[in-house]
Amino acid sequence: PDAEGEHARLMSHGFEPQPVVQLSREIQDGMKARFMVVRAAPEKMPEGRIQFVQHLTPEALWLPQNLGHANGVVKLACAFVIADDPVAAAARWSRFTALLPRPAGEFVHLPAARGHVLIGRRASWTALLGAAPAAPALAGCALECRDPELLISRCRLLGLALREIREDLYAVSLPDTLG
Repeated sequence: PDAEGEHARLMSHGFEPQPVVQLSREIQDGMKARFMVVRAAPEKMPEGRIQFVQHLTPEALWLPQNLGHANGVVKLACAFVIADDPVAAAARWSRFTALLPRPAGEFVHLPAARGHVLIGRRASWTALLGAAPAAPALAGCALECRDPELLISRCRLLGLALREIREDLYAVSLPDTLG
């Protein structure tokens, strides 16, 4: 909720954040969504573009018509991070996010108020997902929704490579154009 405060905190923790960026875009009914973004220097979070976003106009985004999709509201549940040294990466992510890391088998888990971060070695992610890029990287994310079958059918209609990992858990490989 406080982009400027996060910027100052990240600066004090050595993340060399880029200047706070104020962005906006028009959405339905002429409303404008406004937000502020704080990003660390890219080399400080080498796994990907990791950022804080402060929504300045939540009333323009969190509308009932935007939350009640036919797919049952898809939400981000977990970000999958690949690291050569999961403990060291988790310590850095902990400083970045102000979350407390916990062991989770071969992974390190950072639980947040809305979602989780799970950090592990490439071999652990490959065993779980079937494939994973080299570290440092984001291996993917977990999405949750009320109607998984509808989401699965949409993925298939789009021609996305869908693999069943276990019952009610699927992995989708996205095109290279999406990163």
